[in-house]
Amino acid sequence: MEFSGCPDDASLGPAVQGCRGNFDFTLKFEKIFFALIPASIFIAVSVSRIVYLTRRPLLVGGALLRSVKVAAALVYSVVQLCLLVLSTTRSLKYGMFFIPAAAVTFVSSLSMIWLSLLEHSRSPRPSMLLNAYLFLTILLDVAQTRTLWLASGNFDEITFTRLFTTGVATKAVLVLLESRHKTRWVVNWDVKQHSPEETTGLYGLGAFFWLNKLFVTGYRKLLTMDDLFPLDRAIASEALLAKLAGRLDVSRIRGQDYGLAKALARGLAVPLLLPVGPRIALTAFQFCQPFLIETLLNYLGHPEEESSQNTGYGLIGATIIVYTGIAISGAFYWYFQERAMYMVRGVLASVIYDKTTEASASASDNSASITLMSGDVERIIRGFLGLHDFWSSTIEVALACWLLYRQIGASFVAPLIVVACCILCIAFLARFMGPRQKQWMELIQKRVGLTSNTIRQMKHIKISGLAGPVEESIQKMREDELKAGSRFRGLSVVFVLISFAPALLSPTLTFAFAAKSLDTTLIFTSISYIILLANPLTTLFQTVPGVVASFACLSRIQAYLETKSRFDFREEEGPSSSPRTGSSGSAEKASEGKDKAGHPAPGMKITSRNFGWKSGDYSLKNLNLEIKPSRLTIVVGPVASGKSTLCKVLLGEVPIAEGRVIMDRASSWKIGYCDQNPYLTNATVRENIVGFSPFNEERYNEVIDATALQPDLALFPRGDNTKIGSNGITLSGGQKQRVSMARALYLDSDFLVFDDILSGLDADTEEQVFRRVFSPGGLLRRRNATTVLCTHSVRHLPSADHIISLGPDGSLVEQGSFGELMANKMYVSSLGVKETGGTKPDGDAIHADDTDKSTQSDVLNTNVTVPSSDEAENEAERMVGGDTTVYRHYFARIGVVTSTSLFGFAFACAFFANFSTIWVKFWTEDLGRSPPEHSNAYYNGLYGLFQVTALICLYFTAYVGFTVMIFESGRALHHEALRTVIGAPLSFFTKTDTGVVTNLFSQDMTLIDGQLPMSLVNVALYMFNCVSMAAVIATSSPYLAITYPFLSAILYGMQRFYLRTSRQIRLLDLEAKSPL
Repeated sequence: MEFSGCPDDASLGPAVQGCRGNFDFTLKFEKIFFALIPASIFIAVSVSRIVYLTRRPLLVGGALLRSVKVAAALVYSVVQLCLLVLSTTRSLKYGMFFIPAAAVTFVSSLSMIWLSLLEHSRSPRPSMLLNAYLFLTILLDVAQTRTLWLASGNFDEITFTRLFTTGVATKAVLVLLESRHKTRWVVNWDVKQHSPEETTGLYGLGAFFWLNKLFVTGYRKLLTMDDLFPLDRAIASEALLAKLAGRLDVSRIRGQDYGLAKALARGLAVPLLLPVGPRIALTAFQFCQPFLIETLLNYLGHPEEESSQNTGYGLIGATIIVYTGIAISGAFYWYFQERAMYMVRGVLASVIYDKTTEASASASDNSASITLMSGDVERIIRGFLGLHDFWSSTIEVALACWLLYRQIGASFVAPLIVVACCILCIAFLARFMGPRQKQWMELIQKRVGLTSNTIRQMKHIKISGLAGPVEESIQKMREDELKAGSRFRGLSVVFVLISFAPALLSPTLTFAFAAKSLDTTLIFTSISYIILLANPLTTLFQTVPGVVASFACLSRIQAYLETKSRFDFREEEGPSSSPRTGSSGSAEKASEGKDKAGHPAPGMKITSRNFGWKSGDYSLKNLNLEIKPSRLTIVVGPVASGKSTLCKVLLGEVPIAEGRVIMDRASSWKIGYCDQNPYLTNATVRENIVGFSPFNEERYNEVIDATALQPDLALFPRGDNTKIGSNGITLSGGQKQRVSMARALYLDSDFLVFDDILSGLDADTEEQVFRRVFSPGGLLRRRNATTVLCTHSVRHLPSADHIISLGPDGSLVEQGSFGELMANKMYVSSLGVKETGGTKPDGDAIHADDTDKSTQSDVLNTNVTVPSSDEAENEAERMVGGDTTVYRHYFARIGVVTSTSLFGFAFACAFFANFSTIWVKFWTEDLGRSPPEHSNAYYNGLYGLFQVTALICLYFTAYVGFTVMIFESGRALHHEALRTVIGAPLSFFTKTDTGVVTNLFSQDMTLIDGQLPMSLVNVALYMFNCVSMAAVIATSSPYLAITYPFLSAILYGMQRFYLRTSRQIRLLDLEAKSPL
């Protein structure tokens, strides 16, 4: 078995010479690069994968499929063993190639058996590694099979070839088996809780087949959030944050330059590196194009009788492989890159949210967190999408320079001169990107913060008559923001000009250097190499502003994370115990509150403590007080005496604290708190009361009765299922207080703090609520809860077990029981409260707030307003098919002059860029004449003129789109939206969540200022470029124009199918971010 028909098979080749029609690889090349290297790499990688899988639990059943897979793998191993035996016993001349290749392939087949068994049982998705190896090696084995059949001459060689062909067929069967989905056999796998992405294999991910069901659903109906797939568990924010908690610890990144970026890179190293492999493959396939073009031109340049038919078929196959490879590798690259970026997004949004919840009460400005989670995070994602272009573009530039040098010699320096000038300009301008980006984002943050506060306080702003001044102030901030953004985008426009300069200027300069040796093949091949050189540079230069801006945004987020968090200065003492529910265990509770001497132990004790919101300025001074357990403590004092600050002290929310605050461990499990400014969400009454606690009907009815909400709920159109609007805008002040109080009472807590919650109630309702909640027979006494009530209603003092009196300067005036303080003849005694001034009898009626009763029903009825069927149909059509009115509205705000200029410059850019191709055609045709009609300088000069003109038109297209258009549309659209919101009736805010409205002025305005003009400029350029290219192709190959209508119909059908779903998902994405 020598396969000795061709002496050249002993060389590395790669192409064989002198046999097999000079259209094949040498045996040595095939055995090394098609067998030894792929199998060796697979063995090394599979060992680590096998070790990993052995530590994973069993997840998948499907014994029959598993057995068939193992059987097929065993058959393949037996075939490889037979090939190894034949190679060892029969190989003579080429044994040094066949034996190692057969041995390594046999070992790889054994690895396939174990890997297949473990992947099937312990991974929910088909094996990515096994499918990739099988698919790649089948392509390589096909080439080897052809070679072996052509080189086989005797019985042993034919037998070897037949066995080898059997192995290839078995491998194809393995591909079919290993690519089969295993969802139906996964143990305890609820498809409603898992994304199909988690069980999709290599081929489904590469072709995005797992999205087909979603596209079909979106095409057939209006999508809702329930129709979307669940999020892949691997990229869920909770899992990522738990994994990266240690790396993102602020103490580890504090003060470091790019500390947050480094922490993310280390924590997400694997997801960030996964795109590297597909990116290398994409580069390889892209660089195959000039070789393919050069070979094709040489083939077409030979007479037909001298051209080999095999070569033609080979070029067709190579074309299919190259461009299919570009599509597949590009799909995997962007899949892994987008996935990694959205993992970064999930982590950043989570850490910002956690930091916001840890902020002290004094940090009341939430605009920073809103802007960081929306604008900054989105810019980070967009900027870092091209992160791998830095290293890949550098490699591509180096390769392109080498190939260009091989083609035109020393003239390859010409494009490098252009590149060097561009790099110097980029390095100079990049210094200004970061500061301008930060300034722009800070102005956005201020505007969004003011807008958010304005929307939340719209009711009070309208009542006070400040709507006009507030509107002018916000619009002025918007214009300042647009001016700052224009300075940043002006640099981006220059970057666009620089990024396209190598592609448009390098050919002219190169042809000027190589004018003496130019011919048709050299010109077209050189242009293809220059495009390979210029395209990565264009990508690289355009990526720089986004990456610089992303690092600036990361610095802003890191600075926010490094701000001081709330420090809980409270200490715990005493035995620990688990929290209780209901009113059971009163004897237990009474015994818990006693120390060894039998005296009641304080629920909380403050000793020699000063508290304040600013350093050196104390709101509370020299406090020494006790909060009795299972007792009602009432805190009184004049206005601004520090009662609310004392409530925050009990919660550990005051930033400046000196001394000790000791809390009984048995009472510190949970604290129920009700602020004097109620916090309510745009949800139903029941959802606001229950919150995140499990629903308990008995407890719920108990707190509804205690807070006297039954009469109010009876007036609501849907009872406790009535939505109350953002911040409870449909409720009166007293109703807000009582709903907020009900939420605190519903909480499973034995320590509750109430801050002036009776001030918004009328006298009768206040009396009834106090009696039902705080009196000796009230709800809290029945629960034996420790209660602190800060109030101005001093008539309830006789019901208190303990009274704390604060002075005007925040000092403790006195504390004790009501009787003790009346005897002291101090502040409490001076209030003139009589001990008989208790509560009214139980039979007194409970009244809703009289001041709001007349309008209450009308306001709340807005919650049940249902859009008409026509409105619903119009909204559905707008989500599914778009609305041309929106486009007309947008272009009307841009203006006729601006839009005409944009499309005019885009058309001119496309025309001159593509007419250059036609000019090159005239040039090469003239070179074929003898003598030429015009010199190379003539053609090259006009060619350069066209290229420079295209570059100038491109600059003005970007300038109009990114500066003029954004400023005009941004100012007009913001002003109209702001005027509409401020002029809207209050009923609008009862039906619309403030998050939805705020989102219009934060994320939506960000899209209008960023992605929309970028997309519009790209559409204009690509549209005219496609038309121009079609015209160029039609001039050289008229018959191809016949395919244009069919291609247009296909593209129209694809975009219609795609956009019906993608538009809905985009709108759902915007709506889902409204809670931010």
